[in-house]
Amino acid sequence: MPNYPEVTLDAMIHSMEEVITPAVERGDDPVAVDHARILLAQLRFQLARAAHWRQRARLELTAYTEMAVAVSDHVSPTVASNLAEIVARGRVILADPRSDAEQLERHTGNIRRALSAVVRIASTEYPAVAHTIVSHSRPVVEMQRSFYAPMGWDADALSVRPFEEFSESP
Repeated sequence: MPNYPEVTLDAMIHSMEEVITPAVERGDDPVAVDHARILLAQLRFQLARAAHWRQRARLELTAYTEMAVAVSDHVSPTVASNLAEIVARGRVILADPRSDAEQLERHTGNIRRALSAVVRIASTEYPAVAHTIVSHSRPVVEMQRSFYAPMGWDADALSVRPFEEFSESP
């Protein structure tokens, strides 16, 4: 599941309400200390990346739009037509300078769901789809690794490009 700000903030609120606040009321609790450290790291990450959420959302929508176009070459005309419609909507959103991160992320989710539906039938009807999706996934993964690098979870942090190096085509 993608890590979007709303999901992260909701988890942080839940942790504060269910673990940290009760522990603080009771006294010293090592689990509360762990949760506090995790929340602090997450808050620092949110602060470090706040200016880049929209750019990340644009990059992701661009990549999934390109992936859907590539997949269209390997499916039936009906499926290709459905993907073309969702791609067209994505391009309109990308072309609108007023599109915010939420709109971009919402439409990326729409494209991901459409591609997931294709993948579910791909193994029997469209064998080239799996290869196409895997080949188009690498830039998305690299961009996401870069975006989330400040969290410190990447096992090979030295191989991660700075997020600022990514352009509209990750």
